[in-house]
Amino acid sequence: HQDSKEALTQLEQYSRLGSMLANERTLLAWVRTVLAVVRSTFAFYALEGTPGLGESSLSGATYLMAASAIVSFGTGAVRYASVADLLREKAIRRPTCRVPMTPFLLIVFTVTIMQSAATFGGAWFK
Repeated sequence: HQDSKEALTQLEQYSRLGSMLANERTLLAWVRTVLAVVRSTFAFYALEGTPGLGESSLSGATYLMAASAIVSFGTGAVRYASVADLLREKAIRRPTCRVPMTPFLLIVFTVTIMQSAATFGGAWFK
């Protein structure tokens, strides 16, 4: 009976270890996303816009990209910490800190629409 209890404890520890490593991989994916967004933000700085709507849409898209980097970093960090806290506890409970993806997705969607319209409309150039 004691051996089966030890085996079950070992199995639970390996399962938690696998979950902790998966949580760290997810955090690294968020970090890669942030780095890609920062790279894209600097690429937007290198562009120029036609006077009027081109300049203002380029500025808006650049600021939204910078905001997207901040939001994605915060989202990834909070999600990582929330899952890490859950995994440290003996008994698994329901997550209390769920970060919605909606703000990040809205920013990305808005920048994509702005970039597409400006590119096809010839409002941005290098």
